[in-house]
Amino acid sequence: MNLTKPTEISNIILFACLLVPITENANAATKLSAYPISGQVSLKWSTTANTANYQLCYANQPIKDMSVCTSYTNGVSILSKANKYTATKLTDGTTYYFKIAALNENGDILSSSKSLAIIPQPLLNDTGILKTQCYQTASNILINCDDTAAKNLSTKQDGMIGSDANGIINSDADGFKGFNFTKIDSAGKELPKTAKVWSCIKDNGTGLVWEVKTADAGLRDKQKSLH
Repeated sequence: MNLTKPTEISNIILFACLLVPITENANAATKLSAYPISGQVSLKWSTTANTANYQLCYANQPIKDMSVCTSYTNGVSILSKANKYTATKLTDGTTYYFKIAALNENGDILSSSKSLAIIPQPLLNDTGILKTQCYQTASNILINCDDTAAKNLSTKQDGMIGSDANGIINSDADGFKGFNFTKIDSAGKELPKTAKVWSCIKDNGTGLVWEVKTADAGLRDKQKSLH
């Protein structure tokens, strides 16, 4: 995605654009991505050919066997034909584990993902401070946040607790490190990350949608004001 740093959205303004028991017998991997906000986790996963349904399992303990999903602590099993789902009514600060499997018409698993550990968090965006940018006692030199010297200063530094400290979602795929954006067209429809043209950007951390400014003297021109 071209929006790789938070400073690159400085020229955009807020805009009102708008169980079945299964036997796991496959080794292929399905890629699952998850993004948490307050009380919920939005999930997307890669599609698999010849899939009749996708089974999503989430619980408060690691998931190894999809066929006994509901036997895990607070386990929930969802069947979906779509490759995305939002788990709601979750508890902030609590770890949830998510796993997805692609099923054929017989309910056999064609491919499955690893079990991801995700923690829903309040609706505050990340700072962009990285896990390698923590301060230490009696020094202004930045060090890795896992180092003892950093923890001796404080265990609540930005690089220790932000989204970018979570290795599962810490990538530049949808935005710089812990940031996460979705491209939106002029009709309010979500676009793939590979889209070359888009009208708005949705910040998946806060839920806000922002207009992409132009330089064509039109309604969305970056020089246009209400005065």
